[in-house]
Amino acid sequence: MFRQLGFIFIVFGITFGVLVWQLGWPEWVMPAEEGQEDTSTEIPEESMTMEDSLQDLLSNLGETRDNINLDEIDLESIDLEGLTIDELNLQEILPVLEEETQTEQTEEDEASEEESNEEEISEEESENEEQQSESEHLEEEQTIAEDSLQSLIGESEETVQNLLGEAQRVDPSLYGYNVHVYLDQEHQEYILVGIMDNVVQTVLALGGEASVAPLQAGMTRSEVENHLQVEEEPTVETDDGSFTFHPDEQEAADRPLVELEDGIWAQLYFDTIDDGLIGVRYLNSETIVNHRPYSITYRGSLEERPNWGREEWRPVEEAAEQQVLEATNVIRQSFDIDPLEWDEEVAQVAYLHSEDMAQNNYFAHDSPTSGALQDRMTAGDVSFMRAGENIAAQYVDATAAVVGWLNSEGHRVNLLSEDFSHLGVGVYERYYTQNFLTPW
Repeated sequence: MFRQLGFIFIVFGITFGVLVWQLGWPEWVMPAEEGQEDTSTEIPEESMTMEDSLQDLLSNLGETRDNINLDEIDLESIDLEGLTIDELNLQEILPVLEEETQTEQTEEDEASEEESNEEEISEEESENEEQQSESEHLEEEQTIAEDSLQSLIGESEETVQNLLGEAQRVDPSLYGYNVHVYLDQEHQEYILVGIMDNVVQTVLALGGEASVAPLQAGMTRSEVENHLQVEEEPTVETDDGSFTFHPDEQEAADRPLVELEDGIWAQLYFDTIDDGLIGVRYLNSETIVNHRPYSITYRGSLEERPNWGREEWRPVEEAAEQQVLEATNVIRQSFDIDPLEWDEEVAQVAYLHSEDMAQNNYFAHDSPTSGALQDRMTAGDVSFMRAGENIAAQYVDATAAVVGWLNSEGHRVNLLSEDFSHLGVGVYERYYTQNFLTPW
């Protein structure tokens, strides 16, 4: 009798040891420390019968029991206290539990497969929604762009007036078109529309309120390039030939060129020191070739510059002088700096210096004939407490010159100085001088 009981104890001990070896010891639930959340679930002891415990352990055994090495079982570590051996028949229990385990596993696999299918469908729906949202966003950007100043290229003067109203004045230009000038009183929006033969050739927008959708003033270079692709060496096609531009490093940073659509381009003006978009110039292909803002190689014919006399040049120069003042004040306003007042006497001093540089073929603040700025102010009978000067040459026009000054550290100091209250500008052909002043 005792021998039989001993044999049964040994058999059950081996079986329980196998289960422990295969499944591992249970993970004890410890109280959560302060500040931590206890997410474990503890089962009350009174609800756990021996049959439940064994079934729970065996259900995780499955087909692996055939690979068990009985020699590795530590019988001394097994606690048999409380077991009712008479109720235990391993030969009957194992096949039943294995079948239940396989059934449960099959159900779980089916549920997992359904769940996976649902996830795939959900991912497809999400991708479709994302594509639809992106498509709607691009359509919205295109719609906005049609309402922006870009849409004026190729339109008539009447269309411009319907959108912007009557221009404050109309200036001549170096490029054959007349410039219709729009400037609000707060210097927040500055628009120059170039019209020739009743067709808009170019539109320049400067200031925070100008409509340049999908772009907007203040965008960083990287933000702009999320909307538009900047071309390193753009090629422009016209009826006269093929023209490839080669911007240098500074030009590519200050004012890169992008093609918006066939035959319509945008020259982007950046504040490279603060990394922000400050203006956009829209042009058709013929106008960008006419401007020649960068060095150029071409196949075909390139129109020569007009050989003007002083009678043709002076109205263009006077228009440029006013445009320098206006562009300067728009930029100052964007930095919350008071606008500068026009000073005619100082403007005459500035004009004489531009003329001197052009005629004597030099480019410097100190003149070989009239000396330094202080000497020129004294000669012009201008009294001042503080004065400054910026010079530029060979820019496309006045606005381009002002942007060039903004992106040069020394010139920028004068342009944005709160110490100056007055400005005089002198333009002689393509030489620009602006003299800043604080009077006594």
